[in-house]
Amino acid sequence: MDALDIRIVRTMGIQPYGRSPKTLEALRPSVIAKKLGVSTELVRDRVARMEKSGLIGGYDAYPNHRQLGVEVAWFYKQFDNEDTVDAALEKLEPAEGVGVCCAFVGGLMCLSLVYRAQAELERRLRLVHALAGGGDFRRLFDPELPNVGRALTALDWRILRSLRVGANRPVGEVAKELRVSSKTVKRHLDRMAREGSLFVIPEFDPSRAEGLIFFYFLLQVEGEPGSVLSAVHRAFDDHLVSADTLTARELGTHLLLLAAKSMAQVESLRRKALAVRGVSQARPLIFRAANENFSWIDEAIEDRLRMLAR
Repeated sequence: MDALDIRIVRTMGIQPYGRSPKTLEALRPSVIAKKLGVSTELVRDRVARMEKSGLIGGYDAYPNHRQLGVEVAWFYKQFDNEDTVDAALEKLEPAEGVGVCCAFVGGLMCLSLVYRAQAELERRLRLVHALAGGGDFRRLFDPELPNVGRALTALDWRILRSLRVGANRPVGEVAKELRVSSKTVKRHLDRMAREGSLFVIPEFDPSRAEGLIFFYFLLQVEGEPGSVLSAVHRAFDDHLVSADTLTARELGTHLLLLAAKSMAQVESLRRKALAVRGVSQARPLIFRAANENFSWIDEAIEDRLRMLAR
């Protein structure tokens, strides 16, 4: 995986959320090529190579979780040591409402919680605190999503359910399964993506990127964030995979996912970030472990279909 591959993956987007809707055309090689100023054939070849190597293990379809009637928030906790983190991870993985748990070198843990109302979030936070051995998890960030004004139809949900087993399935195959026309499936998919009810992203597996370390930077940006972040993104163009805005100002203002060839390069990138005017802190977070549970999405889709069938 080289700098062009990283830029392609960044352009495709690996997060199942975003401030603006993401059309299905955004994954087309021709659209990616135009944004990057390279040929369509080159992008097509690079994507095919990443798919063959397992870097892109397929494509996932995620409904805007507000269509599911839930919210998602990320929290963090600094543990005294990594042994206590590992013990907490084992207990938290099956806990109700926990979506993703990540552990980092140095004892930091981050997790996402799914909830329907503030009271449910508070109950689930109390459970998480107890399972993790006490102490508070503090809010890290809330994934940004488009506001959705149209309730999805039964066919929309059936299409989503079908795509959950592979979002790169041919439209004709989905249409045959649902006993509707390919044109109808495509029309529904395009509408859902265009309005922000659906996000289709590559299933990116960084463990398949031989010779690369994927890590997060916690950045503290002072002053006007827009211009500072633009300068940071330019500086990290060959390394930047994704970026989020943080709620936890004591940790930083932004969270960047980057790729480096060595720990020495991680340090070099840290110094490069600090050289950008307006960046006062750049703290690297190196992954140790991660657990993911997205079964709640499939369960929520089934709930929606049962409600519509009544």
